[in-house]
Amino acid sequence: MPDPSSTGKAIQYAIEVEGVIHPRWAEWFNGLSVSVLPSRTDGRRSVLVASLPDQSALPALLTRVTGLNLKVVSVTPAKGPGSA
Repeated sequence: MPDPSSTGKAIQYAIEVEGVIHPRWAEWFNGLSVSVLPSRTDGRRSVLVASLPDQSALPALLTRVTGLNLKVVSVTPAKGPGSA
């Protein structure tokens, strides 16, 4: 499987965090898609979907997320346009 960064295609990542991020924060996250997952017994979670030029851009985004004291639950490549 070719490396998406070598083909010039963006890579999409889904970043799941604990708590609710209001969709108005999408602008602060440079237009990322923000959605809230249904309630679970362990609390509500939000998902940020980012389209990044390559994997090396991921640490800067995670620094921004953790800088808001949001606990990252998972980071996974997302299915969709630009994903391998």
